[in-house]
Amino acid sequence: MRVRKLLATLAIAFSVVAGTMVVTSAPAQAGTCGTPYCGGVVVSRGASVGFKVANTWCSSLGAFYVGNKLSCVSKPDNWYAWNADATLNPGQNTASRTTYYYDVDAFAIPAGCQMWWYFGDNTQGLQTDQAGSVRKWFRIADGARVSVTRVSC
Repeated sequence: MRVRKLLATLAIAFSVVAGTMVVTSAPAQAGTCGTPYCGGVVVSRGASVGFKVANTWCSSLGAFYVGNKLSCVSKPDNWYAWNADATLNPGQNTASRTTYYYDVDAFAIPAGCQMWWYFGDNTQGLQTDQAGSVRKWFRIADGARVSVTRVSC
């Protein structure tokens, strides 16, 4: 009798834990980041073209995604909402825009363009990539700073 009661208790506990894990697998967003530079930041340094940034990343995607819009973005072109994307113009910094973008989760190379960027202060680690006929999105790890130095279309 004691074994059955123990097994039933363990089954209930397992169900609660499994249910909690399913509930918490939502898109990443900046909901808990309340001060500038507390999360991922994108800086447009020298880029002459604006490009998209997003304050969410779809959990089903890997490190990058090719498409004009992230499927978890429910409020496109919006600096004042969660689960949104917006255009970062030349000379701008996401941490100085609005509280919704204190933690940025992604940036995108505009369709038909090439972009150059580096992470943190590593100017020697300059990276480049280009997008085809649609945007190419890159995920930003928590707390990373991305500096975009050039966009050529």
